[in-house]
Amino acid sequence: MWIVLLWIILIASQAVADVYKCPDGKGGSQYQNVPCVEREEEPIVISGTAPQGERPSAVVPTPTPRSSAPFVVPQDHEPPQCLSLNNLETQVLTRNKVYTELSWKVDVNNRCRREFLTWLSFEIHDRDGFLVKENLERAVIPSRGDQTVRGRVLISVEHMATASRRSVRFSSVYAQ
Repeated sequence: MWIVLLWIILIASQAVADVYKCPDGKGGSQYQNVPCVEREEEPIVISGTAPQGERPSAVVPTPTPRSSAPFVVPQDHEPPQCLSLNNLETQVLTRNKVYTELSWKVDVNNRCRREFLTWLSFEIHDRDGFLVKENLERAVIPSRGDQTVRGRVLISVEHMATASRRSVRFSSVYAQ
């Protein structure tokens, strides 16, 4: 009995992760699972999860170390022209009455002389163009090289029935 209780406590303690409270640039705060991107204010580290009623940010940029190269493409800006996305493929892995598990992959081509850390956003939109599901995947793309990035997403049966467009885009790009 004591061994089972100790095992449960050990597993539960590993599930708790740090949550960072970062300024959102609009006078508010956002919660994320990685340290804040360099800003004027220092982040506040909070153990556990975000307060009830506040959700962590959906797009989590990766901070760049202070010693890294100064070139950073800010979120929502165009990536360098030497980076391209090709051959988006999707496949249904499982389906039941509650959800559909969808697998996706895309080829990322880098023709630059430097390596990039990227966050790719796989998105599913409904017939009206609204985003119904998003999946973020981190990838390091070697200089003058190619990388296939893969991900999986669970989507409800209702949303899958209204899905009309699947796409992938660069969410954030950082030079290494």
